[in-house]
Amino acid sequence: MIGSVRCNGANETVSSNGTNVTNETASGNGHNKTKLFIPILERKDQPPVFTKLGIQLAIDVAKNSSYFKDFLDKYEIVAESYNTKGKETSAISTSTYLLRYIEGGYALLLLGPQTPAEASSVLKVVRFYRKFMVTYLTTSSEVKELEDPYGFTFAPSASTFNKAVVSIMNMFKWKRAAVVYDFLDEGGLFVKAVDNLIKKADFEIIGFEAINTGEISLKGNIDEDIKNKLEKLRDLDSKIFFGAFNKRGASLVFCTLYKMKMYGPEFVWILHPEAETVNDWDSVAAVERKKNKTGACTKEQYEEVADRTIILDKNILYRTDDNTTTASGLSLRQVFKMVDPEPTTETDKIELTTAFDTMWAIMLALKEANASLPSSLPLETNVKEFLGKSKITETIESKLKNLSFEGLTGPISFTRNEEREGIIGVKQYRTSEKSLKQIGKHYTKDNEFVLLYNRTDLWKDGQIPYDSSQKKLVPQTVAIELFIVFSTAASIGIVLGIMFLVFNRYYRKYRFIRLSAPLFNDVMVIGCIMCLSTVYLFGLRNFDDPKIDMPPICKARAWILNVGFSLAFGAMFIKTWRIYKICTNKRLKVRLGPLSDWWMLAMVSGIVLIDVGIMVAWEIEDPLEWAQHNFTEKRDKDNPLFIIVPTLNTCTAKNLTVWLALIYVYKGIMLLYGLFLAYETRNVVYAHLNDSRVIGICVYNVVVLSAIGAFLALILNNDQYEQLYAALSVCIIFPATVTISLIFIPKLIHRVKMSSLDDEAGESATNTRTFTRPSIDITSTYGDATEMGRERYVDASSTNGSVNTLCVYQNGDAGLSPAPSPKPPTKLKELSPKALED
Repeated sequence: MIGSVRCNGANETVSSNGTNVTNETASGNGHNKTKLFIPILERKDQPPVFTKLGIQLAIDVAKNSSYFKDFLDKYEIVAESYNTKGKETSAISTSTYLLRYIEGGYALLLLGPQTPAEASSVLKVVRFYRKFMVTYLTTSSEVKELEDPYGFTFAPSASTFNKAVVSIMNMFKWKRAAVVYDFLDEGGLFVKAVDNLIKKADFEIIGFEAINTGEISLKGNIDEDIKNKLEKLRDLDSKIFFGAFNKRGASLVFCTLYKMKMYGPEFVWILHPEAETVNDWDSVAAVERKKNKTGACTKEQYEEVADRTIILDKNILYRTDDNTTTASGLSLRQVFKMVDPEPTTETDKIELTTAFDTMWAIMLALKEANASLPSSLPLETNVKEFLGKSKITETIESKLKNLSFEGLTGPISFTRNEEREGIIGVKQYRTSEKSLKQIGKHYTKDNEFVLLYNRTDLWKDGQIPYDSSQKKLVPQTVAIELFIVFSTAASIGIVLGIMFLVFNRYYRKYRFIRLSAPLFNDVMVIGCIMCLSTVYLFGLRNFDDPKIDMPPICKARAWILNVGFSLAFGAMFIKTWRIYKICTNKRLKVRLGPLSDWWMLAMVSGIVLIDVGIMVAWEIEDPLEWAQHNFTEKRDKDNPLFIIVPTLNTCTAKNLTVWLALIYVYKGIMLLYGLFLAYETRNVVYAHLNDSRVIGICVYNVVVLSAIGAFLALILNNDQYEQLYAALSVCIIFPATVTISLIFIPKLIHRVKMSSLDDEAGESATNTRTFTRPSIDITSTYGDATEMGRERYVDASSTNGSVNTLCVYQNGDAGLSPAPSPKPPTKLKELSPKALED
């Protein structure tokens, strides 16, 4: 049974029975043996107990193996530990001493060292002396062992780790990631790792930033430099990161992440093994804190920011089937029981099994190399001479890379590139447990990642993080309260319009309605109802597929509002135009032309057709298209993996301003002409004929509210969409409702005040006589005179071109003056009021 031992010098080792073996002589079974020196380069005065026990156990087991009997009868393996203190200079001086100046025999090969920078330096030394270096706990910075005949490694290479990273990415279906690496430390190890990852990755590397975590930064401020680099990656929407740096780099990077609040369930870091653990980061920060640097983070802060971080194991894992007999004749369980103390932690077991397999492989390679080398060039040549023979070194290297056997760490073999095949452990830090937890294994030979837990169990709330921000588009709608208020107001206006429409149709045969042109009243009401209905359309914002559903809604708004406006004000202005044509043509010097209802209705249709022409041209040349306006993003409180993006569905066109200006100009001209008609007919006394005041008020409302609406549209942007909706609704509801009310409420009051409808329906011929001329069509224009001296008709002569007075103004002047000395016509035609009324 092997006991734990402290290695106090370079000249003693531990044998299977616990006795010391010196460098001077050794004997076995009465025969002198040639010692083959294999120094172990450790980074500490006190080497890892289980590393030392694993190496010595392999030697002791080989001594009792019949397979090695002939070889070990001739040679004795002497493995001694030497401290390099983890420094390159110390590693160079120690290796040079072992290869050149040590007494009693020179090193056949060097086992170690344990850091990439040291390994890179020692490889140069052994190449000079034509000896051999085998690393097992690390590789050189650029993994030169894979291509240099004087070097070999049992440790996973950058390529091995990167294959594990790719497998992890595929396991969680991540398709994009960012890389942060240290470009100066560890002799370029991480540069090589990133370069290899870029070549092998089957996912998108959206960005990679190089940082300098050395003691002296080129930028002077390391923290600020790291912050700038991380901000760049954050701006690229990076959520998955691969960190290739050592523990100092991890300490600086994760402290910066904490200060930037760039951590949480949505961020995932996959770290290179050299990053080590939270405890190591805190130890680095503790040194900074002793220097009174207030920026250093505490252990609790590191624990918070490192939650769910994935860290790859530095070494190949031991096999899981602990009862399988390996090439040494022992099972994993037997080996663990053969050492005292028995390894209990994962790290102890990995160190023990890795050291055992490495030493066992070296002895196999030495045995086979010894058998294949000529008798004139035995292995001991490189022990006796400080400048070794390349043939011996190359033979040892050749036998190593062709090995294939069952080891304690699983099947041991090497790829064409001399990369060790085995199992890479994958761990995850859990803040709640304050420890690393193994979550999976990557089998390098099959390039397969096996997860030990359900995928969702590894993440907070069972939600696998996404590789980019999952933006949840939340369409912004008009507040339901606001929509109800304006929809109700519009509905009241529509109901009012329908009521007046019924009222107008019911009393259309009575003079107080006939005189106001009931057909055009109907058209005005329909136009106003159309305008009011667009209030509902402007309030619609949320659609299942806004890209398809929104454009028809926008077009419907424009069409209905434009046509409704033209119908309402076109009908009002056209019927006033008829009054204007008759009442201002005093001597009928100009032929009036047809003035019937249907002819006037055709004129209204012409006004609408202009709108149709504009809208059709707009639709053909520059149609309205769906557009989405995004507001400030915010994190979803219920699910931090999602970002809520408030969006507003709108419509736009390339030349929207031009088309709106064209419509505004056209409508403006119409309103100005309406004001002109109102001014010209302002003195017509008969209430049912004089709409000048109504026109003036309506135009005033439209102009003022349009100006206010345009001003608000300029100062309010899409962020104030509810205010815009409110302003637009007011600009539609108020003038439309007022227009309907001004037209019909006086008529409704007149009807209420009437005691009887008999006179209104009667056709009195007493006061209603006129002479007609073929050149003048004034049917459906005026009705019975209701008050002599205020509204009266006087016979006109058909022979001298003069007509009776048809319109009397407030100043008593006739709109159509009688000609001097009128002659009665030869033939009179008495017309009924119905024939003259509209």
